[in-house]
Amino acid sequence: MTTIKEIFFQNNNDGVVLSTFSSNYSANDIKSSMELYIDILQHEDLTGKKIGLLIPHVFSYLSLVLAINQLGGTIVPLSSQFRKEDLTAVLESLDPHYVFTVDEVDGFSFIDTFSLWADKSEKNTKIFRTDDYINWKTKEFAGSNRIFNAEKMDFICCSSGSTGVPKGIVVSAETLQFSLEFIMNVNKMQHGDRIFLNAPPNSVFGICALLSGIYSGAQIVFPDRYDLQGIVKLLEKKKCNKILSTPSIFKSIYQAANVLNPQVLKNLEIVSLTGEMMTDGIVDQFMNMDTCEFIGMYGSSEIGGAMYCNLREKIEFTVGEGIQYKLSENELLLKSPAAFSHYYQNPELTKMAYDTDGWFLTGDIVRESDSNKISIIGRKKEIIKKGGQQVIPGEIEKVLLSNEHVKQAVVFGVPHRVFGEQVVAYVVLEGKENVQELYGYCQKQIAGYKVPDYIEVILEIPLIQGKVDKLTLRTMFNQKFEGVSS
Repeated sequence: MTTIKEIFFQNNNDGVVLSTFSSNYSANDIKSSMELYIDILQHEDLTGKKIGLLIPHVFSYLSLVLAINQLGGTIVPLSSQFRKEDLTAVLESLDPHYVFTVDEVDGFSFIDTFSLWADKSEKNTKIFRTDDYINWKTKEFAGSNRIFNAEKMDFICCSSGSTGVPKGIVVSAETLQFSLEFIMNVNKMQHGDRIFLNAPPNSVFGICALLSGIYSGAQIVFPDRYDLQGIVKLLEKKKCNKILSTPSIFKSIYQAANVLNPQVLKNLEIVSLTGEMMTDGIVDQFMNMDTCEFIGMYGSSEIGGAMYCNLREKIEFTVGEGIQYKLSENELLLKSPAAFSHYYQNPELTKMAYDTDGWFLTGDIVRESDSNKISIIGRKKEIIKKGGQQVIPGEIEKVLLSNEHVKQAVVFGVPHRVFGEQVVAYVVLEGKENVQELYGYCQKQIAGYKVPDYIEVILEIPLIQGKVDKLTLRTMFNQKFEGVSS
């Protein structure tokens, strides 16, 4: 099979392709670092084995990705946002043979969690650990052999989904290439661009976007930490002309830059947003950016990048070149060269992801216009069935977001002993609007059965891997109303 290095290293020069708060790296720097890790691993037989990577240092992370792939190993990217319970659940599900980890992040000891898991597993495990990304120590655990993968797999990317159950999404270097080219084409990416990126590096989208710098010769500017003041300075220092972000994070960057240095916003040619529900008029909140192009991207870890739209117009998506689509009972179905092969060791879940003709079931309820444009209405699995009526959360979120005082809104259903389910909304507000006024606002916009039964104001919407964490919100609701709604 073709390696990541063979596919993505089209520009072997000393131009900067990756920048962080503290350093700049060329494609040759990344390649040299890759060779160092190959030397470290030269006595290890990685063929058919899984290697977990929990490496927040993005230069070291990319170098290890390339080295492990060259040696025939399967890369299992892990999030530094994980803590004991969710990290252990992922490890037990994906069962890596090796782990590369930093000792701790923000006071949390990852090495302790990995060691406890490895010890309890009673299987052969080798952990490479560091506190400076220069010196690596090893820690070995004896036991029975872990499962050997006869099939070559480049990546197993973890997605917890709405249930909290880990899913291992198996993707190849070739599928990453198609997604990367989608990202590049939609964002008109070219040599000389300076592209600010904030995406989880352990996600399929994050991996593609990071590799796009090596592939195209563009400079990917990746912040080491979420520091808005530092990010504004970084945008200025690197003279970024494009941004890939989520709507929530870009709005925070916009607000900070508008106060600290508005010029960095005027330097932007393209702002590309993905990962969250977007409503018509989303661009109206970004004043004094009239010459900037705003793009919305649609995709998933399973299917890759698939559709795009102009956010300055009505939000209707165009399906990307080389991707097929159809509608089945208003659900969007896709076929793409970027599609994942299967969920790791979960054939039943894989079977549920596709129909009998090989179409991927996105779970998104959509409308198709006469001009073959696609509008996202909501999630099929998230439809709330209240008193015999169907409520689409995305529709209610759009109504709430149309109120000028609502910055963010998340809607979902919870069990109710009389109606089957009730409608719950969590919102982030700005201005003087209050909850009671929001109920009245909704009643004027939508049918009574669709109006949220419960609205709560919170300071921020919890995220996991850049997406809304509805599992945490449901837990918050259940803890507050335990025994009331069920």
